[in-house]
Amino acid sequence: MDDQALLDIMRSSPRASERRATACELLVNRHQGLVWSCVRRYRNGPEPAEELMQVGYVGLLKAIGNFDPVFCRSLATYARPCISGELKRHFRDSRWQAHVNRPVQELPCKSVRRPGGSPRSWAGRRPIPT
Repeated sequence: MDDQALLDIMRSSPRASERRATACELLVNRHQGLVWSCVRRYRNGPEPAEELMQVGYVGLLKAIGNFDPVFCRSLATYARPCISGELKRHFRDSRWQAHVNRPVQELPCKSVRRPGGSPRSWAGRRPIPT
């Protein structure tokens, strides 16, 4: 069966059915290489590759659940940004020692501003030519 047939089975089956779970499992097994190719980029970081694979599988499952063939022709084409986005979200949320809300994380970036005016007003004197 191709991806489209498995996705059709998933859409037509009830959520808790064994048929839907089998179709989902086949799709996940079929796209393990795609998850690994997204994780491989970050494998030399501080997080173990197994943990990143699990995060990548979460992204793949979200892609399988949200895939719309009208929007994109191939599941793999749609799943790659979903997997990468899930990995980036994981890094964003797990790098802080204590949980900090996202708006608070972004405050230092917003507060850095270049001083206005001329160079004379920055230092209180004329700039020294080099």
